[in-house]
Amino acid sequence: MSAPGSILEERILILAPSGGDALNVAAVLNSAAISSRVCSDVADLCAHFREGAAAILIAEESLRKPALSLLLDAIDSQPSWSDIPLILITSGGDTTQASIRAFEAFGPTANLTLIERPFRAITLVSTVRTAFRSRHRQYHLREVLERLEQKVKERTRELEQTVSELEAFSYSVSHDLRAPLRAMQGYTHVLIEDYSSGLNKTGKDLLERIRAASERLDRLTQDILAYSRYSRDKVECRPIDLEPLFDQILREYPAFYPPQARIEIQKPLLQVVGHEPSITQCISNLLGNAIKFVQPGKTPEIKIWTEHIDSQVRILFRDNGIGVPAEYHGRIFKMFERLVPQDRYEGTGIGLAIVAKAVERMCGKVGLESVPGGGSTFWIQLPAAK
Repeated sequence: MSAPGSILEERILILAPSGGDALNVAAVLNSAAISSRVCSDVADLCAHFREGAAAILIAEESLRKPALSLLLDAIDSQPSWSDIPLILITSGGDTTQASIRAFEAFGPTANLTLIERPFRAITLVSTVRTAFRSRHRQYHLREVLERLEQKVKERTRELEQTVSELEAFSYSVSHDLRAPLRAMQGYTHVLIEDYSSGLNKTGKDLLERIRAASERLDRLTQDILAYSRYSRDKVECRPIDLEPLFDQILREYPAFYPPQARIEIQKPLLQVVGHEPSITQCISNLLGNAIKFVQPGKTPEIKIWTEHIDSQVRILFRDNGIGVPAEYHGRIFKMFERLVPQDRYEGTGIGLAIVAKAVERMCGKVGLESVPGGGSTFWIQLPAAK
């Protein structure tokens, strides 16, 4: 449709094939300075309607199949902001009822007005001007929506650019931090190994604190790099057989072996569609948390199994840890959310955020069920392999 306020959208389209209705209506409207266009048939009317119109005036005898279907299709193709006013000229009585039944095809919310023959010129002009006011409000709505849409696009572009710059910045900073951190760790190791005999107890304690702090900062930068990578990199998903993947992960992490932990995998495990490095990261983080967050002196016990959830597979990790209070269930997968002090349980507060981000990129979901002191069941849900 043409631009609001244009000549095409300031006119009324007229279709009255019998008698002199069309010419009479056009003459009355012309005397009231209202632009109009007399159409030869419904196809001609629909063609001009697509160019733009303020209203349609149509005689009831024009609403016969297949003309009615053609008009319905044209009106249904309107944009969301548009609701063209329809003015129907009827003959009254039973014929009017037939016209109402025909227009029921447009639905109960159709922008419809009926005028019975014989009609007075003032009634026609008043009805058309009312229709024009309705149409002008729609034009105004279109302008508002277009401005809003443009503003949303601009804000979205700005936000995407800002997010991209922040991700690039965090990745660059985290990556560049690792070089001096490795140097600090190396020098600290040399001092502890070769020169600690020349230090008193306080000096040795301070040196040990430097070593622990540098190692924690190194783990933090690695976690930030991992989170940034899952936020930025493209993820290509394919069918994954979980059983050999779990076997490989358990072999590679000595902390998962007895007596440090008892891990039970309830096979067979259902196959999923995902990104293998991302799933590996998720499993490692969830198992690491399950082993870490237990009461002192208690052996971690983890049970792993899978379940079908509609067209997806849920991988569940049940532990005997300290549990998670209900008020933290919605926050625990966010960055730097910690339930316990750093001096009690070591960690960066990013591990579960990495899990959530990785699962999100694989079109999955994460969640947990837990009560304080009663252990937790964490789960990740991914599309099922066909």
